[in-house]
Amino acid sequence: MDEYALDSSQSNCKSDDDDILEYVSALASSNYRSTLTCLADNLESSEQEEEQSSAQFSFNKNGEKSQYLENMENLKHALTEKDKDLQLAARIGKCLLERNQQLQNVNDHLENQISVVNEELVQLKHELQQKMEILKRWTQENQCTSDFPPSDRKINTLNSLERKLTTLEEENAGLKLE
Repeated sequence: MDEYALDSSQSNCKSDDDDILEYVSALASSNYRSTLTCLADNLESSEQEEEQSSAQFSFNKNGEKSQYLENMENLKHALTEKDKDLQLAARIGKCLLERNQQLQNVNDHLENQISVVNEELVQLKHELQQKMEILKRWTQENQCTSDFPPSDRKINTLNSLERKLTTLEEENAGLKLE
């Protein structure tokens, strides 16, 4: 097939692509049998047209010439049909390649998003561990200082630390939920 035939088929690609996608979707759907029946009906009607065409040639006076013309016409028709089938297969292949590329791009984008989310998760886990260590130290220090009588300054520090503890516990709970 020459490049001109491909170029002319590409100009009809939008409507043909819609037809192709509709055809492929119909085959993929649950009622593919009705689609195949429709295609068989179309095939039968084209066969009937061929028979009518060949019947016209058989009415010629010269039988050999009629047979030769009929054979040539049948061959020409078969080549035309094969060419159409080849063009259709090329358009289907092109559409499938384009769809495959789109899906590959979506897949790459999703993989990038997953890696970003995983990095954020690792960072949040690290921050949570650091805050838990600070909380453990503070509770250990608080237990040690509770054995001694508190002074006013220590009471203020203790109140401040308790507020920080409450804040850290709330943050930890929030991070655990994430």
